Amino acid sequence: MKDHHVSLRNSGIAVLAPVCMVFIQDGTSTIVQILCKDNRDIGTLVSLLSYITAIILALCLYISNPWIFTTSDGHKHNVIRNMKKNRPEMDSSPKISSILRGFIVFLLILAAGLSLQLFSTGILNIIDFYRPDLMASYKSMVSSSFSLDNGLLRILTVIFIAPVAEELIFRGISLQSFQRAFTFKHSKAASVLASALLFGVFHGNIIQFCYALPAGILLAMLTDWSASLTPAIILHIITNMSSYLVSGYDTASLLLTSQTAYISFVVIAGVLFTVCFILLYILMTHAHSHKTS
Repeated sequence: MKDHHVSLRNSGIAVLAPVCMVFIQDGTSTIVQILCKDNRDIGTLVSLLSYITAIILALCLYISNPWIFTTSDGHKHNVIRNMKKNRPEMDSSPKISSILRGFIVFLLILAAGLSLQLFSTGILNIIDFYRPDLMASYKSMVSSSFSLDNGLLRILTVIFIAPVAEELIFRGISLQSFQRAFTFKHSKAASVLASALLFGVFHGNIIQFCYALPAGILLAMLTDWSASLTPAIILHIITNMSSYLVSGYDTASLLLTSQTAYISFVVIAGVLFTVCFILLYILMTHAHSHKTS
């Protein structure tokens, strides 16, 4: 009979990874403030350096201790090693079928990222419409992070570097460590939820927590289905990229014009995202069933 327990060692690794990322950000901020005379606009530099540092440290950790990025101490399902050879189709079908399946998966992730951003932005706009007091500080943060006027370096950091760093930490280390730590019934679901909770808390405010938590669950599910970080990184990049596209349009003005039309628009975005994710589940789990059969 399988031993049902929680490994404190692996649980500690899962929690320590994002904690270290916070320390990296705080340490980088302190160093930059000491070295830079003008501290008025160091946010972009701090974010860039801290995320790059996190990526380098995560890769060094992978080289020295690859088991940390696996679901078991037996080096199974290494989510970084599988990034090189991962194909969502991972079966013995002809090459043309493999390429087509991969292209379909990419299109579904693209559609899922865009619709997820539209859905979450729509929900936030509805909250802002009825309770603007709850959104004041959040809107200030969004304008400083997701505006096209923030400069190319900031945009590249948010779109590309941050998703890679966060996926390495939260889905690469934390999720895999929780999966090694939990051996009880429904341990996989508990691992997904635990890593998503850390992801939500990492974002530092209640508004971001409310959408980072479900986003973390979805990203963890993609990682689990594919046994690779690649799909989660792509979805994370597309979601962050689409935040800039959405910020370029005043979608909230539709809410002022017609609340019914706007709510319908948000519901449609949510349904589209749900359909895309169901299709991703079918394609990815079908691929793994072929590989293991």
